[in-house]
Amino acid sequence: KRQLDPSTLTELDEYRRSFEPAYEEVVRRIQLKLGVTPTGRAGKSIPSIIEKLERESIRLSQMQDIAGCRIVCADIPEQDRVVAETESLFDDATIIDRRVRPSYGYRAVHVVVRISKFPVEIQVRTVIQHLREPQFFPLPSPLAGAGGVVAPEGWVPPLPTDGGGSGDDGRPTGGRGVGPSDASGSMTGNRSKRT
Repeated sequence: KRQLDPSTLTELDEYRRSFEPAYEEVVRRIQLKLGVTPTGRAGKSIPSIIEKLERESIRLSQMQDIAGCRIVCADIPEQDRVVAETESLFDDATIIDRRVRPSYGYRAVHVVVRISKFPVEIQVRTVIQHLREPQFFPLPSPLAGAGGVVAPEGWVPPLPTDGGGSGDDGRPTGGRGVGPSDASGSMTGNRSKRT
């Protein structure tokens, strides 16, 4: 790997930090309009930027995920609803559905929005997609909103091969474990109700 000189590293750091206002605006809108607190980062780390540039042979200006956040949903219907609601919050939004064409097993829906020409990537994933990510990114706990589905330590999602089915309420039965649920059978969280 090539070593960058200090002045180039300084420029790269300033560039990634320039995304902070756009990232903060994205998070603010999501919190205000959807009642969700996404996890994320205002700027990808310098080593991650360099690795991606080398791995994908792209220009820095082509990277859409310098700033990004993640919303983890209970299931696919909620994921679809959150994607649609998130897209409606921004004038310039592009949907990239990686459920249809996964990359190295990675599945999610990305909503890439532009705020003052700065792209911010919003990953919308289900708990199962999140926990099956090849390079698992641990969920902070507790989370709020649609991302408020908390995967407790030691929780293992039921797998299709575990012999479990689902009951009348749609919850898995006979599997290796399920996440916390309320009386309705939905995953618990702090999602605020919208009227």
